[in-house]
Amino acid sequence: MPLSEEARKKLVDEVIKDGKVFEPLEEKVNSFKLDGSPMRGKKSAKITIVQFADFECPFCATTVTHLLQLEEKYGDAIALVFKNFPLSFHEKARPAAAAAVCAHLQGRFWPFHDELFANRERLGDERFELIASENGLDTKAFRTCIESGRADAQIDADIEAARMAGVRGTPTFFINGRKFNAPGGYTVEAFSAVIDKHILKKTSP
Repeated sequence: MPLSEEARKKLVDEVIKDGKVFEPLEEKVNSFKLDGSPMRGKKSAKITIVQFADFECPFCATTVTHLLQLEEKYGDAIALVFKNFPLSFHEKARPAAAAAVCAHLQGRFWPFHDELFANRERLGDERFELIASENGLDTKAFRTCIESGRADAQIDADIEAARMAGVRGTPTFFINGRKFNAPGGYTVEAFSAVIDKHILKKTSP
């Protein structure tokens, strides 16, 4: 659960008092393969946010609205990329990831993504097919995709990319390849502060 404003201020004050400062973006720059992954926005965008998420993760679900608000704020300057990192203790996370990949193959990832998070406590084959039907997918092709294991290679590639980048939990975000740390929660304000100061300000003429 995100910290309250009062708790966040207290945490920051304690860190400053101890002579430490949070670095919002890690120094290491990771290179992620974007081809094949769901993306909103253009590859040429100044800001590329790569998210590793799990469809059963409650904290991931809370970021859906925040990311939409970031898109509204930055427009063509931002691109969002989704990668799967289903956690082993979430029983339905990997099947949900497979369903999302199969939806992506029919060009319907983002509405499917939103519905999965909205139904994260009711995930299962029946729910996946209902979401597919409601979002205009070819349900027969969708079912065949899931049953064939066609999505496995993409999910495994995402997991390997996550491990190489040091991802340990969800959600984890990378802004222009650098891991983003937000002790107070992944709010619009937290993202904006980093983007405005560390990316747009440095790239402005």
